[in-house]
Amino acid sequence: MGLLGQGMTRKEWFYATDFHTMLAPYLDSLSRRKLRLFACACCRLLGDADLRCRTLLELCEAYADGECSWSAVKKAKRGRIAEPCFFAADRREIVAAWQAAEAAERKKLPRRDGWTVEVSDLVRDLFSNLPFPVAFQPEWRTREVFELAQAAYAERKFERLPRLAEALADAGCVNEDILAHCRSSLPHVRGCWVVDLILVKW
Repeated sequence: MGLLGQGMTRKEWFYATDFHTMLAPYLDSLSRRKLRLFACACCRLLGDADLRCRTLLELCEAYADGECSWSAVKKAKRGRIAEPCFFAADRREIVAAWQAAEAAERKKLPRRDGWTVEVSDLVRDLFSNLPFPVAFQPEWRTREVFELAQAAYAERKFERLPRLAEALADAGCVNEDILAHCRSSLPHVRGCWVVDLILVKW
């Protein structure tokens, strides 16, 4: 079975369920920001959290974007904002979530224990441009495209991504990987590879 470079074929990538296998060939090239956002997205998968956990996750995302310090995150955790209170998760999944956050800080992948195939969909949302690089043309970054991407990122308005696809098409974008991703039913989170391309985030 042929592989694309050191990664997977498109079929293998879009049907893979082991995020370690998906990301391992690219680990050295991943930014800590993307790994931190991946860890936060994994934590959000675990179920409805109370205000303390939401506050900590927002702090972790702010840290990923350089808007607060790691010491502030650790202080919040020690202050029991990080109380394991994901009501829909069992203890193993809660432990796995914090392992993911700590692994991101060490630029390593978290353990597999406690995760579901949903994590693989997060990998596809954040990292699909790794095995299939896309050259984003500056002329596609119109004011409307930029504002829609910025709102999606800042306000988590990812339901606007189909509208973003329309705006990109109006701007002349003909890249099917970009347009299909915006129109897909995959979960979209902070760090979505298309939104990052538009906002020039790494």
